[in-house]
Amino acid sequence: MGLYIAAFGDRYCLWCTVEDAPATQLMTRAEMIMLLRQEWGERGLENIEQRLARVDRTGCEGPSRRKLLAKNRAGMGGTHVATEAGMVALYRR
Repeated sequence: MGLYIAAFGDRYCLWCTVEDAPATQLMTRAEMIMLLRQEWGERGLENIEQRLARVDRTGCEGPSRRKLLAKNRAGMGGTHVATEAGMVALYRR
């Protein structure tokens, strides 16, 4: 399964390329780093500052946030979520 770090609002999530939707709830930067360490150890933190810098610039370490919002299945029952505010409403804890 392909995963990217993505950001919506001031929070981060892991984005699943298979589901075209967040694989996690939105979390703080510190929580994201802790999750990456827990799941993949030090390997999960390779180049983390560069990766998060790209996320901060474009909204995602893969495609841009604009592209994630243009095509996704992140809503209830796999429906499309068109806005950043919609993502925050659905995935913020």
